[in-house]
Amino acid sequence: MIKLIRETNRMTQQKLAEEAGLSIRYIIDIEGGKRNVTIDVLYNLARALNTSPSAILNEVDIRIREDLKK
Repeated sequence: MIKLIRETNRMTQQKLAEEAGLSIRYIIDIEGGKRNVTIDVLYNLARALNTSPSAILNEVDIRIREDLKK
């Protein structure tokens, strides 16, 4: 979901990392599903992506529900 929002905002992984105060490796791992995020990190990502943590979580919830229907 982070990758989709980042790409929609035409933001590079490097720019997102800088805006969120994270390393680019951390962003790559999040987008690749190799890391889970804390609430603090979710907040920083949402702020950097000009959205809200709840909007991100809502999209994740929708996708999970769609996958469960399959």
